[in-house]
Amino acid sequence: VSEATLLGYIGQVKSYFTAHGLNIPVTTADTFSTLLNHPNVLNAVDVVYANFYPFWEHSAINFAVANLNAEYRELQNLAGGKQVVVSETGWPSAGSAQGAAIPSAQNAAYYFLDFVSWARANYVSYAYFEANDEPWKATSGEGDVGPNWGIGIIDSNNTFNLKPGMQTVFDGTTTTT
Repeated sequence: VSEATLLGYIGQVKSYFTAHGLNIPVTTADTFSTLLNHPNVLNAVDVVYANFYPFWEHSAINFAVANLNAEYRELQNLAGGKQVVVSETGWPSAGSAQGAAIPSAQNAAYYFLDFVSWARANYVSYAYFEANDEPWKATSGEGDVGPNWGIGIIDSNNTFNLKPGMQTVFDGTTTTT
């Protein structure tokens, strides 16, 4: 939708909440670059939800979180003191490269650990994309990486299994970021 339409929706929701005595923060989510280009949206929301995907920006894995950090800080500076939440981030475990961004199981595990370590060290709230691979995305227009963003897979017995290297995050392991 256009910026004006989105601002109208945000205003409608805020007005409804206010009229009904509800103190619920209102937001929208988009890529960090889109939000940077729409400061009126940043001003209208109560909390900033931004998607960061260094993979799609062709970042090499060893620079991915550093690049995300720089983008996060830039958005945070424009957010006027509002909380900035990483509403989506992740790294695919298979598919075609995007410049220096190489999808692999090793790189997906590296990014997961590096990102979560950064988020914990900086007290950043986040949602990681995504829990499990979604094979149906092979035909969704996301290319051959689309089905491979999960930290786990659901096998033929409908059992969830973490991919190799992902368990370390749940064990509390961190890296220096």
